[in-house]
Amino acid sequence: MSKRGLGKGLDALIPGAGAFGARAIQEIDINSIKVNPLQPRTQMDEEGLEDLANSIRVHGVLQPLLVRKAEEGFELIAGERRWRAARRAGLSTVPVIVEEIEEKSKLEIALVENLQREDLPPLDLARGIKKLMEDFNLTQEEVARRVGKKRSTIANLLRLFDLPPSIQDLLQEGKITLGHAKALLSAESQERQEELVEEILTHSLSVREVEKRVKKAAPQEEPAGHSREEKNLQELLTHYLSARVRVGRGKITIEYHGQEDLERLYSLIVGKEGTF
Repeated sequence: MSKRGLGKGLDALIPGAGAFGARAIQEIDINSIKVNPLQPRTQMDEEGLEDLANSIRVHGVLQPLLVRKAEEGFELIAGERRWRAARRAGLSTVPVIVEEIEEKSKLEIALVENLQREDLPPLDLARGIKKLMEDFNLTQEEVARRVGKKRSTIANLLRLFDLPPSIQDLLQEGKITLGHAKALLSAESQERQEELVEEILTHSLSVREVEKRVKKAAPQEEPAGHSREEKNLQELLTHYLSARVRVGRGKITIEYHGQEDLERLYSLIVGKEGTF
């Protein structure tokens, strides 16, 4: 049986979680399972859920759900998508592994499992990370270790909350991509962000086109004789760092917004995490 679903992140939180063969798998009543209220995911792709339900009708649930005993029945820790698809497929029982898991570990486990899914909306992921930091007093670096991501990735996700609520809604609804959102964060003002998002929706702008428009609107400090190489470097650094960069007069200027953004840039440039 495949071990891929739980992955290294859960294996770190629950020693041996990947080794299904060494753990007791039970079949329990699907209606005895209650959803984890700390689940980071707030919405699911209906088409993908129906595809999974169709697969379950034919093959069954191939990977056990992870649950813990509750006062009444069981509480789901990992595998909500499989559980919902199994219900949709009409199954009366599902395979589970019952674990003794502390209350404080539930969010970590649910978040780690969801991080391994590419379809988790970025804002759901960012909210889960923020809750993990606030509830358990963790730093970005500590969260990064727990979920198996770079600290710069965690910082970039948290920067999404700097966008206006209306743009966050568009990202959540899938009307703009994470790449669009990151490009918009480099715009000089909220007003410009809102102008650009209207252009994205009206003209179906690519991420690259948004980056060009952000760069074009930025104040230019290019001296006479600014070389093609310097211009190319400026463009590459702006794209790589997701920050406004100016190259010229024998110096490179990088703009940042706050301590966390500075630490994000440091980790990207130096290649290791750091706090100041």
